[in-house]
Amino acid sequence: MFDFTVYAQLSTVLTAVFFPSSSESASLLSFWGVFAVGFISRPLGAMLFGHVGDAYGRRITMLLTILLITLPTVLIGCLPSYHMIGIAAPVLLAILRFLQAPVLLAILRFLQGLAVGGEFGGCIVYLFEIAPKHRKGLFSSFGQAAIAPGIILGILVCLAVIYPCSKAQLELWGWRIPFLVTIITTPIAIIMRMHMPEPYEFMESAGKMKLERVASTAAHKVARTYSRQISKQASSVRPVTSHQLSRRLHDMTHVVASPLASPHQSSLLEEDDDAYFLNTDSSNATKPTDNNNNKDAAASTASDVAGAKAAHKTQSYKKAGSIKLYASPSMKKDADAASPFHHQQLELQLDHDNDPTMQECEKAYAKEVTQLAPKIKHHVPLAVLFKDHWVSLLLQFLLEAALGSGFYTWFSWAPAYVRTAGHVKLTTSLWAVLLGMIAFLVMVPLGGHLSDKGAPKVTCFMALNVVSAAICIPVLLALHTGSLVAVFLLLPLMMGITGLLGGFNVSILPLMYPAGVRASGFNIGHNAAMVAFGGCLPFMIQALSMALQPGAVAAGVILIILAVVALCAAVGIMKHVPMMDARGNNHDHVPAGAVAGAHQV
Repeated sequence: MFDFTVYAQLSTVLTAVFFPSSSESASLLSFWGVFAVGFISRPLGAMLFGHVGDAYGRRITMLLTILLITLPTVLIGCLPSYHMIGIAAPVLLAILRFLQAPVLLAILRFLQGLAVGGEFGGCIVYLFEIAPKHRKGLFSSFGQAAIAPGIILGILVCLAVIYPCSKAQLELWGWRIPFLVTIITTPIAIIMRMHMPEPYEFMESAGKMKLERVASTAAHKVARTYSRQISKQASSVRPVTSHQLSRRLHDMTHVVASPLASPHQSSLLEEDDDAYFLNTDSSNATKPTDNNNNKDAAASTASDVAGAKAAHKTQSYKKAGSIKLYASPSMKKDADAASPFHHQQLELQLDHDNDPTMQECEKAYAKEVTQLAPKIKHHVPLAVLFKDHWVSLLLQFLLEAALGSGFYTWFSWAPAYVRTAGHVKLTTSLWAVLLGMIAFLVMVPLGGHLSDKGAPKVTCFMALNVVSAAICIPVLLALHTGSLVAVFLLLPLMMGITGLLGGFNVSILPLMYPAGVRASGFNIGHNAAMVAFGGCLPFMIQALSMALQPGAVAAGVILIILAVVALCAAVGIMKHVPMMDARGNNHDHVPAGAVAGAHQV
């Protein structure tokens, strides 16, 4: 958030540098429009880096995002101003003759937003997954609170530049310094992230979804081949469609966690009273004597998968065909170190009726699974997310209306508003924001801690939301007067309430997705909400204030409307997942991804 802080808090200077205009309202509208560009690209970054995080690992995502955040930030500090582009156009490259300074700024803001789209959610998800069971709310709240140090540092750097520089110096070169200092802190972040271990919860969930994809793909492929043959030989009048056969084959399998498999290895399993164990070595195959046709068919199927191996004389073993479970490169080292780690397996329960074509179909299906397993490296997170967890996505999007609108109103719009409407000095407003971020930093972990201690998190979220909406217009009208008492007391108060709201928010949302799609789901839901209710909010308030004066009232009306939206989402969560608000440690009662099947209820 360092780069976003610098851009927002230097709004007066950057407006003069990049958006000179005879109309102050038009200049501010252009400034906040480019500010919104950085948010519009965030959902794209959420989908891109959410997929990378769920398919290839959390560590690689965190490394990529920090690099992509740094480069555009440094380049913004190197941009020529609006007037410099016009003067130097004859000697610049052709592309700079075409592009004006505001356009270049918008492009770099777009790239920043792309990276931030995967950065914040990836951090929250990672902390949630590595946290102890009874500290998940607190740990995930650290990710939410971590934006405060970046903002505080951004404010301090801005103050360090503003105090010694005159207005002319700020507009000429002073504004560049906060953007350029980013290059100093980036190497530290990269070194820290290079040694992050992958969470075991994520690796297990991703492995399960990978094998589910293997089973589904194999079932569809075999069903297309055998459905017509089975329909011709079926005694019933109704033919078997490809879809029905695919469902039948897929329903025979489910993913289980078993210590029987060796590292990175998984198996096709079938329970049987006289079962025998099979693996890829068929040279020493022996079969138990059994005249039952169905068991012979089962043995034939399993043998076709991998070949028989001698059964232990005193134990009943599982029928199994060896399937390699290939971890992504970023996960292999962590999977090797995981102890104990139950590797994922496919359990296959064959029908084995007397229809020879169906038996042949089942054997083909088992064989296809073994062939596809090494080829399919990971699941497709977005496909799983939008198919099975769209309710969670929708509820998260609506729930974050309160947090997104509150945070960006008090952090971005209100400080700029008190400078223009209340004639408060830039340095004064920055000190007020600094106090507000300290309050935010303290209150976010408090919310996470209370959720771990048994506070009904959804109810607490709703109560805080109501309080914030009830007092927002009086607070904004007090800020409109430019009173220093209001600026230094009320702005930190509202940031503190928003922080407490954020602590409960990040305690609720990760529970709404299974680990295998959690990065994609959380990132997309969060960033879509930040675009609609956060990044575009200052632009919306500025536009509405042209018709509804004073601007404080326009902002209050929008905040109240979005608070009602968030309340409706909270009611939806409590209706579909009552356990989410249970007293006691909520993480003991709410299974990951509990909202996923809500649309099927």
